[in-house]
This record gives sequence, structure tokens and C-alpha cells, in this order.
Amino acid sequence: LFTHFASKRDLAASLAISAGERFQKVVEEQRAAGVPVLQFWRSQVMRIARAYDRDADGQINLSRALADEPDLLPIWSAQQQLQVDLLTDYIADELGLDAQADGRPEMAAAMLVAGGRMAFDRWVARGRGDDLAAENERLLAAAQAVLTQGLPLITAD
Repeated sequence: LFTHFASKRDLAASLAISAGERFQKVVEEQRAAGVPVLQFWRSQVMRIARAYDRDADGQINLSRALADEPDLLPIWSAQQQLQVDLLTDYIADELGLDAQADGRPEMAAAMLVAGGRMAFDRWVARGRGDDLAAENERLLAAAQAVLTQGLPLITAD
């Protein structure tokens, strides 16, 4: 892979752009299908967590390895902001809120994205030996409990 890109920055940017495009497409499809945002997010996070669990040291971790490069931080910050922006719109749409006038959809989106990153960072810090899917499930349950107390989000049963 490194031979096809002039720098790590170019590689990281390419990975982030394609991941962002895929995520945006999935968000649009799920919103159009009427899938509740918490159900959608849980599905996405758990699918990725299971993939990381299956391939803890393989190619799937290339983007995360690059994310540890300090000079690439702006690329990964932009990627996470894209996730927050798309989830903000998803949440606002589900609740019939104006995300420009009401900050709660953005706060909820930021909380969901940060929770996924937190679970991954904790998993890496513990040597990737724990069950990432179980850690994500635990954090998602906590986030759902907090969020549904302040917003009438639909929960998956």
C-alpha cells in the first residue's frame, strides 16, 4: 500500500475519504429506510468491533495504526467530525429537531462517536486481548441510557 501513495498523509487521507463516503451512503440508506438512529449506530459499531476482534493484528488495523501518527491527527479528527455531523442530522431528523437551533442532537452524536473511540482505545491499551464487541456493547448500553433520558430516541428492543 505504501508504494501507491507519496506519503502516510496521502494514504490516510485516501482511507478517510473512502471510509467517509461509505459511512455517508450507509447513513442515507438507513435513514431512508426509517431505521432508528440508536439501532443503526449499534449495528455499525458492533459490526466493526466484531471485525476488529476477528482480525486483531491484520490489515483492518492499518487505519488505526496510522491514526496514532501525530501529524495525521487532522485527518482523523475530520473523519470523526464527519461521523458526528452525519449522526447529528440523523438524530435531528428522527426527533424532528432543528440541529442549528438545538444542540442536543450534536451532543448525542458526539457522545456516540466518542464512545466508540473510547472502547477501541481501551481495547488497544489492554493489548487487544479483551472482547472489543463486549466493551462496545457495555458502552453503548450506558450511552443509550443517558441519551434516552434527555431525548426521545427510539431504542432497539
